[in-house]
Order: sequence, then C-alpha cells, then structure tokens
Amino acid sequence: MDKRWLIVIIVTLGFLIGYQLLVAGPEQAKRAQEQQAAAAAAAEAARQDAAQAPKPAAAAAAPIAPDKTAALQSRPPEQVVQAKGDEYRAMFSSYGGMLKSYTMESYKNEQGGPIELIDVRRPEDYALGLTFDGGNLALPIAAPYSVETADKGFSFRWSDGKYVEVTRTYILDKRKHSFELEVTLRNLSAGELRGTPVMRINGFRAQQQAGGGCMSGGCGGYSDGRSLVAMASPKALLNEELLEETDEEVMATRVGPLQGKVQWFAIDRHYFTVAAGPSKGDPQALVAYQLRPDRVLVGEMRLPEVVLAPGASETLGFLVFAGPKRMDLLQAAGRQLDRSIDFGWFWFLSQPMLWLMKWFQSFVGNFGIAIILLTIVVKLLLLPITQRMYRSMNKMKKLQPKIAEIKERLGEDKEAIQREQMELYKREGVNPLGGCLPMFIQMPVYIALWRALFSAVELYQEPLGLWIQDMSAPDPYYVFPILLVVTMFISQRMTPTAVDSAQAKMMQYTMPIMFGFFMFMLPAGLVLYILANSLLQIVHQLWMLKMPEPEDKPGGKPSLFSRLMDRTMAQSEEMKKLKDMEQQSQKRREDRAKRLADRRGRGAKKK
Repeated sequence: MDKRWLIVIIVTLGFLIGYQLLVAGPEQAKRAQEQQAAAAAAAEAARQDAAQAPKPAAAAAAPIAPDKTAALQSRPPEQVVQAKGDEYRAMFSSYGGMLKSYTMESYKNEQGGPIELIDVRRPEDYALGLTFDGGNLALPIAAPYSVETADKGFSFRWSDGKYVEVTRTYILDKRKHSFELEVTLRNLSAGELRGTPVMRINGFRAQQQAGGGCMSGGCGGYSDGRSLVAMASPKALLNEELLEETDEEVMATRVGPLQGKVQWFAIDRHYFTVAAGPSKGDPQALVAYQLRPDRVLVGEMRLPEVVLAPGASETLGFLVFAGPKRMDLLQAAGRQLDRSIDFGWFWFLSQPMLWLMKWFQSFVGNFGIAIILLTIVVKLLLLPITQRMYRSMNKMKKLQPKIAEIKERLGEDKEAIQREQMELYKREGVNPLGGCLPMFIQMPVYIALWRALFSAVELYQEPLGLWIQDMSAPDPYYVFPILLVVTMFISQRMTPTAVDSAQAKMMQYTMPIMFGFFMFMLPAGLVLYILANSLLQIVHQLWMLKMPEPEDKPGGKPSLFSRLMDRTMAQSEEMKKLKDMEQQSQKRREDRAKRLADRRGRGAKKK
C-alpha cells in the first residue's frame, strides 16, 4: 500500500461529502419544499370543499367532542393485555387500546436488560393511537376501552354512548413481529359523521452528549447511558421514496407534512423499528414528525377522510411491524418494509456480502471465521486485477532511472519530458495508472461491508470470539487496529514504489499510522476484514516476488492502453505541428512588419 491509498481515500471521501452537500442536500430540501407546498394546497382544497359541502340537518346536529380532561380524570384503572411471542413480549393498554410496551427478549441493552421499543410513559404517548381531526367525529386518543376476546385475537371497545362506537382488534402471530390492527367505527347517531383519521407512533429520542458517538454507533455517550438504539428517528416510505431525517433542529421545528402514496411510516431505531401503514392499497396520506421538548418524537399519518352515514360502520386496517430490522422478517411482512434498512449507495454489494457472511456463519458457527472466508472470496475475485497492479508497479519501479535521466536531460521543458515519458511507457508496455484501479475497486467493497455491519441487525451484538463480544462495535482493547498498523507497515515495505526514497520513507510510516487511527473508530468486524485482507496481501506479495516476470509476447495484439497511448501521442504530435506552424507564421508576420517599418524610416530620412 503506497500513497495512492491516501489519494483514493481523500478523493472518495471528498466525492461523498461533496455530493451530499452540493447535490443530495439541495435536492432533498427542494423535494421537501415541493411536498410541503403540495400538502398545503391539498389541505386548502379540502377546507374549501368542506366549506362548500351542505350542512347536516338540525336533527343531525354535530356532536360535541367529549372533554378530554374529564375523560382522563374519570377513567377506570388501566387494564393490560400481554402477548408473548418467540422473540418479543408485547403489552396492550386499555387506555386508547394502544401498544404500551414491546420488549425484545433476544437483544440486550447496555444494562443487560431487554430492549424496549415503546419507551414512553404517558398513556397519551403510547404507540398506535388513533384520533380524528377536521370534522365532527371525535375520539379521545387515550379513552378508557373495555377488553374483549375475539375470534382472531383480542379486542378493545369504547363508546361515548351517543355518537360513535370504536372496536380495535389485534391479530398477532407469535412467530412474527408483524401483526394486524383493525379499527371498526360505528355511527350510533342519526346524523352523518366525518373526520380525518390520524394514526400516531411516538418514541423517546435520547439526548446525545457533546462529542459523543462514533461511526460504529456503539461507542457514543448519551446522557441516559443508552446506545444508538435509543435514538428514535423519523422514517417513512411515500411514493416509493424513502424519507428520513437525522437533524434534530429540523425535527424540533417539524418534519413535513409530506404528502404521497404511503406504504408505511415509522419511528426508526437504527437496528429496530416500529412501523405502521394501511394493510391494503397505497392511499394518499400526510406524514409529519416533531420532536417535543421532553425528547418524545411524535410521528403521525393522516389518511383520507372517513364519512359514516347514520347506523353505518367502516373498518380501517393497518399492518404494524415492531422488532428487529432483519431482512427475512421485513420481507415476509411485505409493504417494502425491507427498505427501512439503509445499506447506502452500495446496497447491491452490501446485501450479497451480508448473505454470504450469514451463509458462511451457518456452516462455521462464528462470524469472525465467516468474515475471513469472505475476505478470501473477495481477494480471489480481485486477484487478476491485483496481479496486473503489482506487475505495473514493478515495471514503473524499474523505469525510474530512465525517467530521472529524461528529466535531467530535458531540464525545464515539461512538454518534452511528458512526450518522452509517454514514448517510454509505450515502448516498455507500462500503464502508469495500472496500480490505482484495484484500489478504486476495493474502496466500494470496504464501504459496502461497513454499511452491512452498521445497518444489519443480524450482526448486532454478534460475538467474534475471545475479547470481542459485539462485531458492530469497536475493538474494546484496540488489538485489531494495532495489528493492522503493523501489517500495513510490512506491506508498505514490500510494495514497489515509484517515488523517491524520502517520500517512500515518509509514506511507510505516516500511512499505516493514519489508517490505523481511523480503524480505532470502526466496527471490529470491518477492521478484521481489512486486517485479513492486509495479511493476504503480504502473502500475495511474497508469492509475486518468487514468480518469474512474464515475458511480453511479440506480435501480440496491442493492449487498450497502448492504443490509447498511440492516439494520444498522435494527437500530441499533431498539436505540436500546428503550434510550430503558428509560431512560424507569427515570426513571418513580425519580420514583414519590421521590414515595412524600416522602409518607412528610410523614406522619411530622404525627405
């Protein structure tokens, strides 16, 4: 590894940051503005339609919404229905018939207890609350429901005794993390009822300490001692587009409302999520989020207006997913919930690599060995290109004396030096850029594996063995980063270099230390991959040193680089000829002007 690695890293990071700042950021902001404008226009149109709609008759006078404060003060004690699955324990409250608690028995938090996905305390903040807005259909979000059994699960029932009756039925499967919620509304009055359904999911967002957090998501400090799992964030899929927000200032102001065909909206927790969406179809909806001062992130989905004739009933169906963002579970749930896993730009590499690691792990039983096997597979796939890289670097090293002689002979004539070097490269069959290509190819592999480790719950808290108990967190004792610095130093010493000795010596020390410093912050699984790759690179270099240099076959078909070199040199020669012709023409014009001036001067003297 030489200074090309530093160039590759800087260029790659610069491209990623530049794209985010100059392209993705403005596009996202513009898209959000357009969606908010569309939402405002839709809301204004709805208000105008409501104003023009005929008013109900006197007998169908609009009901008065029950006083929410009185309902809360007079409600009976809370009843809780528990449902235990293979990997979870859910608790449903009689207050609002909402989801009060959802703990993951198979995953532990930093205190060793099960991870809680509904980490709110007030009944009004429980998950899957349903209320109505913009009409005469009133429903307190935390009204006291009665608990009933149902054929397919269990139900909660509430009625104000005069206008509306609400039945919430949950249909669960202990083997799955997805379940169905059916909300049946029945009009008890003699008049028409109408309102806009508003489904809510809330979650607590932990306060991150200043300077806390790192790229792995497992070493950050938070005021309540919880990890990145406690960082609730908005995420939704509208119009086949994934929308998410991580800026707290934007959350505190308000995210949305965003309008579109909704598949689902969620309170996302990196490795886990609580998501809900219509069970059928993709209706137009408004989705919005806001982070309250008490650190509760409120998410809501506004569906099309419901109109109930006297005595009529209507059922709203929802698909809910609460649990780990495991690819098989999300795909089985449907509604494109698997898109809640953000593998980044190189998802097409991350997903196969994750699948291959899981496949290896199913045989060997250890993800550490699985990563090493994955490293070997990637190395074998890149072997032909790596071979060309080392041969090109060796040839470049042998050409250094000749290049130095050309520079000394031609002095400051940069154009002539470049032309001589191009001819030398062509004559020797050397591609000066041949050593960079494999590095550019491997950079997406590194990024894809990092995204797989960073985003996939399959690897969350998975032990590598020995002292590493979580492959998605940094090495607690920094053993892998230190070993990586040593192996990179050895590889640097063995790698052919085309720079002078002073530069080579500086790179041999600075590059491993700089790269190792970054490794201190990365997941142990990724560092293991890079460490195994460096060890295989040393073995490959030793093998290359023992292999004889392949001889070029005479009369063979010229390579692509040779053809490009010929074309470049021909164009350079043509440009040189044109430049020489222009210089000669300019010189003739100057000589002609000088002769004309001399004749005029002699004529003036005679007069």
